[in-house]
Order: sequence, then C-alpha cells, then structure tokens
Amino acid sequence: MIKTVHTEIDDYVRRAYYAFNAGDWLLAAHYYKNAVDLGDASSNNHLEESEKLVIDSVSEHDAEGLFWLAREYHSGLSLRQSYEKAFQYFTLALERGYSEAVFEIADYFRSGFFVEKCVEEYHSLIGPKASLGNLKGLHFMSICLIEGFGIKVDTDAAMKILGTLEDKEYPPAINSLGCCYDYGDTVNQDYSIAYDYFKRAAQMGNANGMKNYGSYLLRGISCSSDVQRACYWLNKAANRGVAEAKRILGEYLVKESDKYIEGFLWLHNAAEQGCMIDKKYLPQEFNAFLVTNEIML
Repeated sequence: MIKTVHTEIDDYVRRAYYAFNAGDWLLAAHYYKNAVDLGDASSNNHLEESEKLVIDSVSEHDAEGLFWLAREYHSGLSLRQSYEKAFQYFTLALERGYSEAVFEIADYFRSGFFVEKCVEEYHSLIGPKASLGNLKGLHFMSICLIEGFGIKVDTDAAMKILGTLEDKEYPPAINSLGCCYDYGDTVNQDYSIAYDYFKRAAQMGNANGMKNYGSYLLRGISCSSDVQRACYWLNKAANRGVAEAKRILGEYLVKESDKYIEGFLWLHNAAEQGCMIDKKYLPQEFNAFLVTNEIML
C-alpha cells in the first residue's frame, strides 16, 4: 500500500516526538524537518525548539562538537541548511584548535558558499598544509592545478600528485582519478577505468565515490545496470550530505518507483544545498505533481 502525504507526515511527527522525548534532539530535528518539507507548518516550532537544543548541547569550547555542528548545517540533512551558520561554526572549531576545519573553510572560499570566492584566502589556508605533505592539503592542491584556481593549470603535476596519493591509498584522490577518466580533460577518457576508481573509492568510504559509483550502476556505464545496488550507494552518499547524490536518487525515486515522497524529500534537500532541480520537484509545484499523477493526498 502506498502511503499518502498526510500519512507520511504523521509518521515523521510521531517519530520526532519519540526521539525528542528520548533526548535525541538531532534525530527529532531530522524528522520535524521532513514533516515541514512536506508542508506541515505546525512542525515549524518543534523544529526550531529541537535545533536550539542541538546547539545548546554543544559547548562553545568543544572544538570537535562545533565542527560536527557545522557539518550538520552544511549538509542540511537534519538541521535547516545554512552555509552562513556552517561557516560560523567551522571558524569557531578552527579557533578552538580543530585543524581539519581549515579545509572546510578553504573550500568555502573556493566554492563561494556564503563568502565570495577568494583565491588568496584559499591558498593562504591550503598552501602550508600542502607544503607539509598533508594528504588532504596535497589533494586540494591537485584540484587547483587541474582547475587553474589561483595557479597555472598543470595537469601533469596534478596527475603526479594524485598518483602519489593513490599509492598512499587516499580515498578522495582515488575518486578524483575516477573523475579525471570520466571527464577526459586531463587524461584520455576511459569509463571502465573511471568505474574501477569510483568502485574503489566507494568501498573505501569516500562519499563522492559512493555517489559516482552509484550513478554508474544506475546508468549502466561500463557495467550492467543494477538499480538495487545503485540506490544503496546513492543513499549512503546522500546520507553523508552529498547534494548531487540526493538529486540523482530523488529523481529516480520520483520518476521510477512508488517512493515519490522519499524522492521529493531528497530533491528538496538537494535544492537547499544549491543543486539545480527541475521546478516540478520543488515544494510549490509538488501538489500539482501529485494531482497530475493522480496520487491521493
């Protein structure tokens, strides 16, 4: 039996109520947010209360907790997505000594999330890390060499760095090598090699590798199409906050399965993170989508 939207909202509100009373405010916020995204305005106050309790549970001196809170605001999976708040908490985490936050802040300057793109700020943050041989810093520098972000494009140097990182079994670099063979900009395009890299990266726990591997499985690129495995890997990537995985998974669930509500929620979340989504999947068009497809509310 296919659930109606109202039944789905009731389920989310019920789960949120139990999570809240159990003291799991992040999980409560996640369920209340899903209810709000489906049009339940009455859950807004509960969502705000849950978010406040999540924030209050993190000490201003807890660097790791501040970093975790920033990631939650960045992904928008459980808390309402806010790049401004994410940047604020990443900065606080760095000030409290959580060194990994430097990469997240640098990526904001590279991508233009909340702050304006700034080459100088990016390289001032990443340069020292790369020069010290930090694997993450080297990986960020290889991306700059490919994109020409603040430095001259040098694909040979970038591939050399990525090869070194592959030897060290660094998952993000293995995914990046897959992207190189997928795009064909830095090396000759070869989907079969890209597939192997994406599979390795996914199995090593890299979220973007999961997204890319799932996408290949869904489309049957250099492999037989396997929807079940594709959704498994895309779901893992989506739950790790990868916006593009949310978009791919959401579109598939809405168009090709009876899990249209779950699909809509993934698409709505992806849109909050800046993904370009077909307007028929956005909140203001969702009721029309239901009517057009004769889905009962």
